[in-house]
Amino acid sequence: TRPAPPLGLASLGGELPSLQVVPFAEGDQLLLYTDGVIEARDRGREYFPLLERVPRHICDEPSRTLASLHDELLSHVGGRLHDDAALLLLRKPVLGAVRRVVDVPSA
Repeated sequence: TRPAPPLGLASLGGELPSLQVVPFAEGDQLLLYTDGVIEARDRGREYFPLLERVPRHICDEPSRTLASLHDELLSHVGGRLHDDAALLLLRKPVLGAVRRVVDVPSA
């Protein structure tokens, strides 16, 4: 809710970051990302509009959400990123929810 400079660059801003406590209820998700994601540009030099694109990919399975966002990011830049980029999606489990078990054949 209160923007701050990126980690390690607090001395460049006029205000030091402060602790913020926000609710994180069951089923909530928190998306963490690096500047390589939001600074990825298309051929017209437009930045990747992450905040606009996230809502259309959110689902209850974080791996699917991330895969969809990653695909759209690569599509935006024409198939290849020119900077390092990372996306991490944390989801607080819903207590009592049934988890689907996937059989993975052993090697």
